[in-house]
Amino acid sequence: MKYGLTFIIFVFLSGCGQQTSQTTDSNKEDTLFHKVVFLDKYYTDFLTTVKSDFQNRDKIYAEKIKDAIIKDHFSNAEYPDFVSENFSHPIADTSGLTIFIADLKAHKNEIEKIISSAFNLCNKHLKNNNVTFYIIPLSSDDKEIINKMGGVTGLTIGSKQIFLTIDFTINSWQEVLEYAVAHEFNHSYHFSISSNALLEFTLLRNLISEGMADSFAHLLYPKVSVPWTSALSNKEKAELWSKIKPDLQSDDPTLLNSVMFGSKDYPIWGGYTLGYDIIQTVSKNRPDFFKTKLTISDDKQILELSDYK
Repeated sequence: MKYGLTFIIFVFLSGCGQQTSQTTDSNKEDTLFHKVVFLDKYYTDFLTTVKSDFQNRDKIYAEKIKDAIIKDHFSNAEYPDFVSENFSHPIADTSGLTIFIADLKAHKNEIEKIISSAFNLCNKHLKNNNVTFYIIPLSSDDKEIINKMGGVTGLTIGSKQIFLTIDFTINSWQEVLEYAVAHEFNHSYHFSISSNALLEFTLLRNLISEGMADSFAHLLYPKVSVPWTSALSNKEKAELWSKIKPDLQSDDPTLLNSVMFGSKDYPIWGGYTLGYDIIQTVSKNRPDFFKTKLTISDDKQILELSDYK
């Protein structure tokens, strides 16, 4: 999940200057492998260059961060437009970036351990191998919203690539990081088994997708509390459902963002809360739900299994 939209043994890749990690288990039929890539080098290069040429900050951002990361890591991405979009907004406020990068470097070992543990737990329920987690340094531009979300934001790009950003000043960041890995892993799993997961991406599919991801994350980490799954009362959920039901097949991005994240016409995080509740009722009716092969592209079938009619 990234607002306004949506982690081990080390191997040093000297070509990219990035630190990565991998996990294998030869005792399992399918060898599980994942990698953690820290993207702080690109942000350090950006800062070094921009200090002597601040007026060209946006151009330098495009060259040192956006273009360089895409070239080094995403030349064969499943959804290159999504990757480009994720880096499409230059860093407006560079204050604090040096500290944010230093904080990231100081916590690398802990991040890797958390991601490794969460990845292995996820794979006990749903299988998705060869996933890469890219860790993006925090910026002042995103600090406020990441604070509201408990210290972590994530974005899944297809079946094998996940972005994560962490604010280490938030006390809950470790547990929210576990949750975020599970949430984004669930997205990646559905992309891996459904070639048309992003086709005809309607409001209903958006609700189902986020509801499944949050329900899966809560299944694995039931003690972790996140604000977007409980933003509405029962009365407010009923009111929102009644309001959006005629538009479930709409693919208007403005409507989808408004419903999911909130606007003057819709409550904040309303769509996330509603989607979560839909899947919770499915899980109640079908206890084996997360062992099935239903995907987000089966949105209408999933809705029929819920209490939302």
